[in-house]
Amino acid sequence: MKRRPRLQGLAREHHGALVLARQLMTAEMVAWPEWSGRIATIFATDFEPHFCAEEHDLLPLLAATDAAALALRTRAEHDRLRDLATAAASDPGMLAEFGRLLRDHVRFEDRELFPAAEQVLPDAWLDTVVSG
Repeated sequence: MKRRPRLQGLAREHHGALVLARQLMTAEMVAWPEWSGRIATIFATDFEPHFCAEEHDLLPLLAATDAAALALRTRAEHDRLRDLATAAASDPGMLAEFGRLLRDHVRFEDRELFPAAEQVLPDAWLDTVVSG
């Protein structure tokens, strides 16, 4: 689905997250040493900037609308994903859980959060292109 300009960059980043989620959900425990180090790096370079952009730009605006509950859920899932990324460095059992929540979170944003934002936020904001 085509997103409004302000959300396009965030939506494009979701594809890579879904690929990673699938890999983590099927990763064998013997691959954990490799993944444990990679998750911290991937999280810091890819997910944290994405989460921060949403938390500083999108979620405060949504919190002041009828979509406030979606903003709260998004922030709670971001916090849980941060916790799981940290836990995965020392607990191989957390990789699959991180992958499942990441998949579910991306689907939630694509299917609920972004459509709600496009309904309740001003066109002037939604149509502003943000370079990343």
